Amino acid sequence: MPSIISILLPSLLLLQGCESMTLYEYYAPGGVVEAPLVAEGNVFTLNNKEIVILSGSFHYFRVHPAYWRDTLRKLRAAGLNAVQTYVPWNLHEPRAGVYDFGQLGESMSAFLDVRSFVTLAQEEDLFVILRPGPYICSEWDFGGMPSYLLRDYTMQVRTYYEGFRTPAAAFFDHLLPQLVDLQFAHGGSIIAVQVENEYGHFGYGDEPRDTLYLEYLRDNLVDNGFGDSLFFTSDSPSSTRDLGAIPG
Repeated sequence: MPSIISILLPSLLLLQGCESMTLYEYYAPGGVVEAPLVAEGNVFTLNNKEIVILSGSFHYFRVHPAYWRDTLRKLRAAGLNAVQTYVPWNLHEPRAGVYDFGQLGESMSAFLDVRSFVTLAQEEDLFVILRPGPYICSEWDFGGMPSYLLRDYTMQVRTYYEGFRTPAAAFFDHLLPQLVDLQFAHGGSIIAVQVENEYGHFGYGDEPRDTLYLEYLRDNLVDNGFGDSLFFTSDSPSSTRDLGAIPG
């Protein structure tokens, strides 16, 4: 197993300001990508080179786009090599069946051009970790899920229940095609995508979680062309172990 020094050295050299080489020049020389982000034991590799992921959260929809570039530059200047962001379903679908990715001309539209945000991150030499939900928590109203779901008095959110999974899939079907070509494997910045969010906490004790729902979301990501990015789940191993995870 490589020493911690050998793992850190490439990233440290970049963080110390090698003016002649960006992260993308190092991990995708000449724009050639042979392998996406891969988890191998305790090590990540990106394009077959070891990488230590130093990521910071920046939620584009909480900041006016006039400040996106400045904030991303500050993240990079702090020594980070990746930015992670949630995607709020309730903002991008303000009314049932009406989607806004910056084009509607409504009060929040300027904040919702997620494609421009992801592209801007690459311009500022950062990789992107995408967390599209459909539930995002993020201390955001209803976890970012649209309020119209509650018109169904039998609604079972974050489950395989048809009244939830169908609109959730429709949201993904509108969101993901806007970003699919921005994956690192396609020359873009997205290196990893989260499936749901802290799903192990959505339940009681050791009772089984709705893994059929998680598999449904994963399959939707694959069907929308995101099989070239690393999928991951986020939970607290000490309390929920792998209850919110699925194989693969």
